Amino acid sequence: MNQRKEPAWEAWEHFQREYGRLLAARASRRLVLKVGTLASLGGSAAMAELVAACTSGGGSELGLGTERLVEGAYKYSPFQYEEKYNWRDLPWDKEPNLYPYTGGHIQESASPPSNYDLKTGTFYTVGGRIWQGLMHNGGFGKGADFSKGLAAPDLASAMRVAPDLSYYDFDIPDNVVFHNMPPVNGRKLRVDDVKYSFEFWKNASIFTAALADVDRFETRGNTFRIYMKKPVFEFPLILASPYYWVFAPEHFEGS
Repeated sequence: MNQRKEPAWEAWEHFQREYGRLLAARASRRLVLKVGTLASLGGSAAMAELVAACTSGGGSELGLGTERLVEGAYKYSPFQYEEKYNWRDLPWDKEPNLYPYTGGHIQESASPPSNYDLKTGTFYTVGGRIWQGLMHNGGFGKGADFSKGLAAPDLASAMRVAPDLSYYDFDIPDNVVFHNMPPVNGRKLRVDDVKYSFEFWKNASIFTAALADVDRFETRGNTFRIYMKKPVFEFPLILASPYYWVFAPEHFEGS
């Protein structure tokens, strides 16, 4: 991962240094989104295409210090094992019984966590199987495009995004209940539980870094709103990570 990260940052810094005038100019939101998407999905070659298309000279492609891969070369990365076993190339349609889908059972050899104290983080490896998050990774199964990160509502019934990405709204259904055991005893989930959970994740957990660009949380009826300090294009994918679960205050406070 570090090998992949460093060239990506170098390409992005080079892009900002050489073609910062594109970012400084008054560009449409569609263009800004295009730059962010291409930077994350296509790397420097894709950004070069965009720069070439946006320059007035036209015709010539502006390089970023790297060249396109020749035909027959690796499609996704220069690392042979990542390429050989890349899950984008699994024959989902031809052998559907061999690859993961929703449903069924899973059995593990690992022992259960020593305790379920949210403050200590001793059970983060299994917490995602006990509680749900607002979003989950929806990019699996037949017909999925594995070249894109896909986040889909999980606990939330719907997600809406402000036009300028300044906030995200999540509709919380009123028919969700906690496990029928102490301390919650099967009570209904409340929007305030969602707010309580995310305030914990942002301010007191070991996963605060990914929420650093969050400004504040609000509840509006059955809607949970997250205000952002700045646009974060991949924020739904952050929420789809298996860490930001929604739990009851009783779990955290031990009552």
